[in-house]
Amino acid sequence: MKNTTRLLFFLLLAAPFGKTMGQSLSAKQMAMAGIKAAALDNWSAGNPSSCAFGRSFSGYAGIENRFLGTDIQGFAVGGAYRFSKLGSFQIGINRLGIEHLFVQELSLGYARKLGSKVALGGNLLVFSRQADRYDKQQRISFNLGAQFPLSENIQAGLYLSNPIPDRRELPAYSFHSEIAAGISWKITKLTTSFEISKPQNTSYSIKTGLDYRPAKSISLLGGVIVSKQDLNASLGISYRLNQISLTMASRFHPKLPTGLSFGIRYAPLE
Repeated sequence: MKNTTRLLFFLLLAAPFGKTMGQSLSAKQMAMAGIKAAALDNWSAGNPSSCAFGRSFSGYAGIENRFLGTDIQGFAVGGAYRFSKLGSFQIGINRLGIEHLFVQELSLGYARKLGSKVALGGNLLVFSRQADRYDKQQRISFNLGAQFPLSENIQAGLYLSNPIPDRRELPAYSFHSEIAAGISWKITKLTTSFEISKPQNTSYSIKTGLDYRPAKSISLLGGVIVSKQDLNASLGISYRLNQISLTMASRFHPKLPTGLSFGIRYAPLE
């Protein structure tokens, strides 16, 4: 089992979605196909500009088993605080791996609103990757993001991760870059998100995410990723009690075991 887990971890480093598969995602992101560009909520591990829409403090913590039946586990934790005049500051860390085989990302970010629905933001990132005695790397980079309205119910977003790509000969051991653009469309109880992304060294992928709220406190989540290499689907459910949201999500892989994630998020009511 240990050798199988190690093999899966190295497959993870070489996964077609590059860096986006290399770190732990929030449970809501996992359920909604890993969408980052368009707004999913006031603060998440996605577009760094999203925390600009928050009210005072918001925070998130989550755990993930990337492939059920293995020891590949991850966690993500972070928070953001919005000052009325200065803008929003955020900090986060996420890590995924087993024993001495892991990838980790520390982020420090800032975001600011320009008007009521336009926001710009960026994160300073410290990437770390260690693979026993074979490989140990660290790199400093940054993410950039923007969100702006197209209409009263449609929000658009742009996301750029690690814009100076790492051009090592072995892409499985490099820190990848990614660019994405998307929209989020709210229709009464249903919010639909679409995104087109281009990770380094792979073809374009199209992501679709759904957030349906049959009741005020419950969200049913779903997502699909379509690319030249694979077709991945995901499902989730979120329950909100006052300012606390609990989310459980699962991602289904066509060739690898299913992944499972749990998350808890605190955010003031809007």
